[in-house]
Amino acid sequence: MFHIENDKYYPQALPNFDRTHGTWHCRVGVGHKTDSKHFIMIATVTEDVQSLLSYYAHVQRVTGQWVPILLHDLPKGITEVHRISVRLTEKK
Repeated sequence: MFHIENDKYYPQALPNFDRTHGTWHCRVGVGHKTDSKHFIMIATVTEDVQSLLSYYAHVQRVTGQWVPILLHDLPKGITEVHRISVRLTEKK
């Protein structure tokens, strides 16, 4: 899973499949900027890309910094499966 804002990709946790209900579940952080458009992307990744994403998560945990990965195009090793658009609005 990735949260995407422009060309900034934020890797997210791996989704969990609920076999009883046939649904996927995952927590995704999209920040707090209201009136900005975001995407949530489900993707398959190769083992070498998964190794890099695991290291990315480790660095994030150690530093407390959530730094995006800048991508203009998806590299080999990441295949988009599905994408949804999300727009944050202020609570009224």
